[in-house]
Amino acid sequence: MRAFFGYLPALFAVITPLLWAWSPASDPADKGSWHLQKEFSDEFNGPLDRRKFFDFLPLQFFDDGVIQKDLEHHADTLFVPGNAYTADGKLCLTVKIDRPSREGGPPRKYSLPAISTRRLMRHGYFEVRARAAAAAMDSGFWLNKQHFLVQQPLASPWQLGPYQYGNEIDIFEINGNSGFRGIDWSRRHNMNAHVYGDLAAQPTGAHTDATSQVAHTEYDLPESAPSFTDAYHVFGLEWDEQQIQWYVNGKLKRQTTIAGYAGMLDKYNAPGQEPEGSHQRFYGTRFGNHTFRFPLQVILSVDFLPDWHGPAKDVSFPARMSVDYLRVWQKRGQGRELIANGGFDSAESWLPLEVAREAVAEVAYRGGKATISLEKSGAQPSSVILTQAGLALEPGARYSLSYTVQASRPHWFSARIVGADGSYYATFPECAPQDGSLGNGHVAYYSHTFPTPAKALPGQAMLQFFLGGKEESGRAQDDRRLVLDNVSVRRLLVKP
Repeated sequence: MRAFFGYLPALFAVITPLLWAWSPASDPADKGSWHLQKEFSDEFNGPLDRRKFFDFLPLQFFDDGVIQKDLEHHADTLFVPGNAYTADGKLCLTVKIDRPSREGGPPRKYSLPAISTRRLMRHGYFEVRARAAAAAMDSGFWLNKQHFLVQQPLASPWQLGPYQYGNEIDIFEINGNSGFRGIDWSRRHNMNAHVYGDLAAQPTGAHTDATSQVAHTEYDLPESAPSFTDAYHVFGLEWDEQQIQWYVNGKLKRQTTIAGYAGMLDKYNAPGQEPEGSHQRFYGTRFGNHTFRFPLQVILSVDFLPDWHGPAKDVSFPARMSVDYLRVWQKRGQGRELIANGGFDSAESWLPLEVAREAVAEVAYRGGKATISLEKSGAQPSSVILTQAGLALEPGARYSLSYTVQASRPHWFSARIVGADGSYYATFPECAPQDGSLGNGHVAYYSHTFPTPAKALPGQAMLQFFLGGKEESGRAQDDRRLVLDNVSVRRLLVKP
């Protein structure tokens, strides 16, 4: 019996995280019926899982001047793989003074850490237990879409891809410089919601007041509580079709409605209301169509923003943000993934490529992608089809479909949802990835929503990619490659 009780502490250490992971800190009774999303969540009890995460921040990984967020702020920094690692059951995000450089570029003073999920998530509850870095740096937990950059080997330059719908949600940004400008920043929690304009249209690719809008709110810890750099705190965010809510230690600190935010931006972007400059180039449509309605990646990072947190003091480095866990939930039925193997780890769950007699094509599954080689694309879109069957779509429901595509040459293709009775539930417009995107790093991201008929036959539907046929000009789409990745079909609880 004594031996049994001796095992209890170890058993408790194993069981407790599982119990805590049952629901967010703001909903301990699990009234939301939360379901943990394991492909986004980690307790960091082992080596960093690179099947889930990148260990750097692609968007700010440049030496060639194509784009660099806040260029003047990052002239002396570089995000470096290896600065994010696990130790003693924690994720360690460490800033170092080690003069990093890459591809023959100039040496920088500081190397920065970050992790970013490989997959994208639309709606859910995002939570970490973390301690911010005690230095003049920006510790951040945020959602963004870094995925328009192809993940090439580090020896290759990164290129900016299409960035038409730029949303960012900062769950927290914490400045570890406690005395800059007379403010104890280590006690201040910054919560932001950004909408960015078309970066590709800007000469430098930089965010400016004319190309982005932000809604900002702050929360200061009470004096009786330990600061964000002295102790671990729990930070959470709930994002759904209707609103965004920020939490600290399980308590609601800010909320904003999607409709209200989009309406504010629409009014600002209405004809005749555009400020001077390039603001009118936002999206080419109204803000409300694209405000916080697309999947984003989950990111943890420590960044360098001296205009905000003041100059760095070298005596405070190496500086580290520590993360106990990252947990992401969705409500049961909300956003449940219906595609199996949408990351193409293998051929599993995908039917053999359908190739008509007049076409010559094959598919290869490697590197977490599906590469379709088209020697001859045939006469019709249906000459080459990639299919996944077995989608359990419900009658009278609404779903989202999203995926990323690259192409060695321009290639028109389309996607369709086919019901159990053979009827088309949804046929999406033809689209074409950018010319040469497979070689230059551009990734085209597509997102659609669709309803199922109220009287649809319950049963197994299919997703089909129609990859054959000719261009709009009538020319054959031969001798090219397409790369598909991140295919996702999820149910929406409320019409967006």
